[in-house]
Amino acid sequence: MAYRNIEGHEPVKKYLKKALAKGVFSHAYIFEGKEGEGKFEMAKEFAKAVNCQKGKEEACGDCSSCRKADMSNHPDIISIGPDGRSIKNDQVKALQTEMHLKPYESRRKIFIIDSADTMTPQAQNSLLKVLEEPPSSSLLILVSSNEVGLLPTVRSRCQRIHFGRRLEENPAGGISREMSNECDGQGNISEHRKKSLMFVEDCIKKNTKGMFEFSESISKADRKECLEALNMITAWFRDLSLYIETKNGQLLKNHDKMDDIKALAGKTKGKSVYRVLEALVEAIEKMHGTVNQQMIVDHLLLKIQEALK
Repeated sequence: MAYRNIEGHEPVKKYLKKALAKGVFSHAYIFEGKEGEGKFEMAKEFAKAVNCQKGKEEACGDCSSCRKADMSNHPDIISIGPDGRSIKNDQVKALQTEMHLKPYESRRKIFIIDSADTMTPQAQNSLLKVLEEPPSSSLLILVSSNEVGLLPTVRSRCQRIHFGRRLEENPAGGISREMSNECDGQGNISEHRKKSLMFVEDCIKKNTKGMFEFSESISKADRKECLEALNMITAWFRDLSLYIETKNGQLLKNHDKMDDIKALAGKTKGKSVYRVLEALVEAIEKMHGTVNQQMIVDHLLLKIQEALK
């Protein structure tokens, strides 16, 4: 398969070809977008092109390296995915060990983590060690369909490439200029989005009454609605963490509320927000299982209070 056989995403293809032509690319990428957008196929094609023996901007498909990649038996292109519902810490630790080994026969060892947003918090923390000090001969591609499933510290250390309707004309910028799905046609912020921001404000300000009222309401909602609320809250805390770490409002998902996020950032610490995000990721993971919803929300609230005290 060549880039031309992958439907659409021309700006992404152009960017990846340009990176290969110049021989300059990031040590880690996030290919993010909705399910079914061809992200994993694009990751495999990019990996094949990087190690193509003809060294062009697109894989030739004929050399021994390309043929091995097409048959999924290339020793320097390694893919992992969920073991059950999630990618476990042991999987990432095994990948870590492999990343520190030299390529067997190619210029680079390339690692593709499919459904990277399903990594457990422990697995993501293990991955951070590699992202902070990446081996020079390795290249990592995270494929994600749920942007709030990845911790901000992971996201901020990767080059983000957007697929689908949210794609910018210049994906190298790594900034999603999306409008929230929670906005109506007049651009007014929806009630759900307002309430989730108020909950985050209550958490930071330690307004216990407001926290309990909101958590009580989502714990009694249907499971889908509760999960959507947790995803919204995670997005706010993710933005908060990113702003504390980078002071760059351009990276925020909720960039229209940068003033609110900036104000909250001055009232808390990055480590505390990071612990809240870990608790949220864990709660969202449990929501996909059979654990009682009320118990998940109650436990989450306690962990948030503990993290921010």
